[in-house]
Amino acid sequence: MAGFYNEDLLSPHISTMISPVTDHTGSTSLLDFGAYWEDEDFLAQGEPEPSVRSQTLVYHHERKKWWIKVTLIGSITSISNERKVSKRERRKEFQDFAKVIDYGSLTLLDNTVTEVILREEPEPATVIRLEMTDKVELTDGFFQVYRAGVPYILKIIYSPFYQPRDTDVMRNELENLEYFQGISNIVQAAGIAVDINPYTTSTTGEQVVVGALLQFYSGGSLRQVLDDGRISEHHWEQWALRIGTILRLFHAAGRTHMDIKCSNIMLDGGGDAVLIDISGIGGTTHEWCAPEIRDEISPFDLPFEARRLNDIWAYGKLLSEIASHAGSGPHAIALKQVAGCLMREDTTTRIGISEAMSRLEATIPRCTIRPILT
Repeated sequence: MAGFYNEDLLSPHISTMISPVTDHTGSTSLLDFGAYWEDEDFLAQGEPEPSVRSQTLVYHHERKKWWIKVTLIGSITSISNERKVSKRERRKEFQDFAKVIDYGSLTLLDNTVTEVILREEPEPATVIRLEMTDKVELTDGFFQVYRAGVPYILKIIYSPFYQPRDTDVMRNELENLEYFQGISNIVQAAGIAVDINPYTTSTTGEQVVVGALLQFYSGGSLRQVLDDGRISEHHWEQWALRIGTILRLFHAAGRTHMDIKCSNIMLDGGGDAVLIDISGIGGTTHEWCAPEIRDEISPFDLPFEARRLNDIWAYGKLLSEIASHAGSGPHAIALKQVAGCLMREDTTTRIGISEAMSRLEATIPRCTIRPILT
């Protein structure tokens, strides 16, 4: 197991250097450098530099400050050679590197530490050409497309019903797709879609991002499965645990979904549940909103805690929907009971997702519980 050591022997609350930096707006901010850390395994392996290093700093801007941990996974080219350098030199070079990051353009978390992880992507981006004849429209803005016989879902933002806010929705979705890349049971991106801007004024034919290319899930939506009475064809007992785990990941990352419903749960080829439509600001469905926010004009502007409680209530309604189609077995009864606790109108007595999952796990034989792979 990798070990970490700190040459400075400093508390993270004691700064070592304050440096002025300029952000993307042209205004000057301050970086207050704290502890520098390295993975020490490279010493035993005879490598010239560590494979993981991090720098804790405080970013000061407009009378506010944010704690940030910048972590680099990989090597720094300028010192990746046979010449061995001291830790002091490596620290200085990494701090110089950290100074050029535009922290003002990042979404920094308040009242906690934001970790910025930097690493080289193993695979370069590829361009996939899709002819118009490849498209089969499923619903407004959604198309099934093929490349080399492999199906994908194309989600576009430019349509006859386009509104400027749609761009913000797609931007959020792309950010979340990147953040949750490689996490099971969350929709995965296969690429981004570019095309000539349909609203362009010039004749240059400049291409812009028009949508996202998503993995195709052949099992259809949970809504379809329930409506068709096909729930018995699947290991449905796992669905509540899968979605609950994903919602906990969302909330731990300071994100909310805000539109949990059966039609936003897809099933893959093995019948496992996958959460889709993850922009977090794409829209809400009235009957799937918690009672306390149904009259809100702009629910996406609510505080995080209010949005989190809404996700919890909708998760309870999702369990209730599954239970209503699952018969009268012990797990179906447990689903109904847990759903009722998640959907309590009094938010102070509404149970959390972790407690709900613990109650459900107790009703499932251990051999049927499969952990989510990340």
